[in-house]
Amino acid sequence: MQPSSRPVESTPAAHSTAAERTAAHASVAAHTKFLVTLVLKRADVGPITGALARDLRVVDLLSTVDLNTMWDTRVPGAFPE
Repeated sequence: MQPSSRPVESTPAAHSTAAERTAAHASVAAHTKFLVTLVLKRADVGPITGALARDLRVVDLLSTVDLNTMWDTRVPGAFPE
C-alpha cells in the first residue's frame, strides 16, 4: 500500500468540519481523539475491528494499558458494536 501523496496539513481541513477542529482544541484528550478519528477515517487505513466507533473504543482502551497487562487476552465481545 502506497502512502498518500497529499500533504498532512490538508487532512484535517478536508476530512472534518470547522466545529470539529475548534472542539479539538479544548483539551489534549479532545485533540488526541480528533487526530485518531481522522486517521481511522482514512480510506488507506481501513477498519481495524469493524465500525469506526468500535475502532475508537479499541484504540482508546489499548492506549491506556500498561506493560503488565499489554498482552492480556481481550475477547471481541469486550467491544460490542
